[in-house]
This record gives sequence, structure tokens and C-alpha cells, in this order.
Amino acid sequence: MHFISSYYTFFKFYSILFCMIAVIPHKDMLNTLNKISKSFINEANKSFYEVSGMIFPIFPLWAFTKDFQNDAKEFSIESPGFENREIFFPLKIAHSDFTETLRIVFARASKDLTKDFSLPFFSSEIFPLRARVFRTGTVEFSNNSWNLFDEKWHRIKNS
Repeated sequence: MHFISSYYTFFKFYSILFCMIAVIPHKDMLNTLNKISKSFINEANKSFYEVSGMIFPIFPLWAFTKDFQNDAKEFSIESPGFENREIFFPLKIAHSDFTETLRIVFARASKDLTKDFSLPFFSSEIFPLRARVFRTGTVEFSNNSWNLFDEKWHRIKNS
């Protein structure tokens, strides 16, 4: 019975945490990120199991923020990075007067990652991935499901 209570409390916490804005790449970019993340996870599980434990995929491949300004001038996804147990694609969005960096978390390790963990090499031809179209929407996580509403498409205009 205690496990069920903890399980419910965990998702109750997440339903509050995930009522925020999602930044979602275009579906073609999502397919590319999915292929890259799958190959990364397969390679990391073969090569770094002793250091990282098992690495599991995380979906959806979205970035989350509390506030989003609609004046985006550039949208680029950088080479993967890691911190603690999370492995992510840094997402840089340049606005008129500042640049924000968000994270698209695509994997989680069963152990904290240390400096002994190194990311598989990615060709400089792949990153950064630049997109001209993306969408935002308000996300709510409740009852173990995602709800996306108030969606808005954004297009990066040529300067």
C-alpha cells in the first residue's frame, strides 16, 4: 500500500511541475533527433555500462520553459551534453535582446554520470541543427498522460 501512495504522490507532484510551456521542434527535426538519440543510447549502453549503468530513453523530445517570448530570431539544437543523470540536447533560442538555452532531455542514466562518462563523437556536420519552424504550447501532465493545448506555430524570418 505504501508503494501506491508514493506512486500517486509522485505523479501528483509532476502534474503541478509540468503545467508550463513546451517548445517543440518540427516533426522532421523530431525524427532526426529520435534517430540520433537512439544511436547514442545504443552506443552508450554498449560502451559505458560500467560507468553510467543502464541508459533509458525519455520522451517526448520537447524542451520546457515557464515563459516564452514570441520574437525568436534563431532556433538551433547543439551537440548533446549531460549533467547528473540527464543526457540532453541544448536548445538555443536567440531573441531580439537575449539568448536562452533550454534542454531537450532525451535519456536518463540509472547512475549519476561522472567525468569518466564521455559522449560518443558526433560529426560537426550534424550539429548545430537549425530549424526555421517550431511550435509552442501549454503542457499539463496529469493521470500519467500529456495534454498539449494553446499550440502556436512559429517561423524564423530571414534577417
